[in-house]
Amino acid sequence: MGLSFVRSCASCRVTCHLITLSHARWQRPCANVLRLTHTTRHEDTVSRYGGDEFLCLLTPLHEQNHIAMIAAKILTAIQAPCEVRGRDGLVDLCVGGSIGISVVPKDGASADELIQRADEAMYTAKERQSGFAFAQ
Repeated sequence: MGLSFVRSCASCRVTCHLITLSHARWQRPCANVLRLTHTTRHEDTVSRYGGDEFLCLLTPLHEQNHIAMIAAKILTAIQAPCEVRGRDGLVDLCVGGSIGISVVPKDGASADELIQRADEAMYTAKERQSGFAFAQ
């Protein structure tokens, strides 16, 4: 009798919302990627998905509360103000975010399925203003 073991991983879709710009231009559009990579673990993957959206592949994970802790850390990192040069000098740029989370194999097996479920959860997090939400 063989044993089978399915490793669980999570796909997080992160979107960043501009809260305060104060005449500033964002000169480094991928600045939040650096914040995300410093917040996630070395075995995780972070990529820009387009515009203000990023994907994080978190693996391996064993408990939902671990995923929630990482999501909370990501939100804290992207919400920290950063200085950017505007036409009137340096200004603080504040960014908020929403995270949608899908988990293998519960929410899908293919990348397309996981991204779609994470996208739906992200919009739930936006509506609820909860920061992050798991796929239902």
